[in-house]
Amino acid sequence: MARRKSSAFDDLLDVALIMPWWLSVALALTSFVVLHLLASEKPDPHAVKNVADLGQHIKASYIQVFANFLQYVIPPALLLGAIVGIGKKMAAGRGRPTFTIAHHEGNNCPECGASMIKRKARRGANAGGDFWGCSTYPKCKGTRPWDVDQRSNSATRPTAR
Repeated sequence: MARRKSSAFDDLLDVALIMPWWLSVALALTSFVVLHLLASEKPDPHAVKNVADLGQHIKASYIQVFANFLQYVIPPALLLGAIVGIGKKMAAGRGRPTFTIAHHEGNNCPECGASMIKRKARRGANAGGDFWGCSTYPKCKGTRPWDVDQRSNSATRPTAR
């Protein structure tokens, strides 16, 4: 599969995703301040007295123009990378299996006979609800409903579906 062409902005965003978020934010602030200082230095056109000074003036003008442009490109890319990185870490935390190790005596999988574990449904009509799932998942997909006794707040033995 061919690698897609990426822009310098994409590359900078990738670098910001690799760094810790706080480092990306610190670099964004630092780069903005430095580039803003460079962009605000206007070369004095009256300082050019002869042709030899013209090269220095052109160089200073280029630095000022590029700094003026980059002060609005580099810091947002670094901040966007920090925000995306934080979002990915938060999503990764939610992506872990959402089950607690809760076994019940005599609660075996109806399909393979292995022990059952309390799990939480992520999708479907029962999303957010608890159920018993086979401890050998994904090899076995056996499930049973989770029944909770309201009086004692303890798990009762589930019945097969």
